[in-house]
Amino acid sequence: MGFWWKIKIRHVALCGLILANLALGTYVLYPRKVTESARRIPSKELTENPIVRDGIKDLLVQSNNDQIAVALLSTASTTCATGTLVEIFKKAAARSQNAKFVILLPSSFSRQELENFQGAFKTEFKVELAKERLSSEWLALAEKYEALGVVIVIDQGNIFVSQEREEISNLIGGFE
Repeated sequence: MGFWWKIKIRHVALCGLILANLALGTYVLYPRKVTESARRIPSKELTENPIVRDGIKDLLVQSNNDQIAVALLSTASTTCATGTLVEIFKKAAARSQNAKFVILLPSSFSRQELENFQGAFKTEFKVELAKERLSSEWLALAEKYEALGVVIVIDQGNIFVSQEREEISNLIGGFE
């Protein structure tokens, strides 16, 4: 009886390993589509929000540029959409001579987390903690719309808001 028991246990364990490998293979070959946010934040909610508008305007005045791209992030990780966004910013910043690129992290992040972010992504553009009021306003919107981040682009006075990678790439890809 002990012999058959060992065979059954080995058989069950082997089947479990096969199923686990099939599941992993299926995930790798056919990964589920990860959306950047569950719902889009309406542009007006950001551009007409006085705290957000003033925070972005301050960055524009400080930069003394006609073109600026600001990413507001609610979270940051090298393994999610944040990494893709940073890569888009890095490529556009490398091509652009005059545009300004800024990533704002929530004010709840520590200085160490900010430095870790800069080190992990090796950014050559400005990454800073958002001011408290801007951060709390942005995080409230991010929670309401289940958003990880948004990019606000100002180009020659025109304001664009996007949460879609391709659209962001197109918007800032033409910066001079």
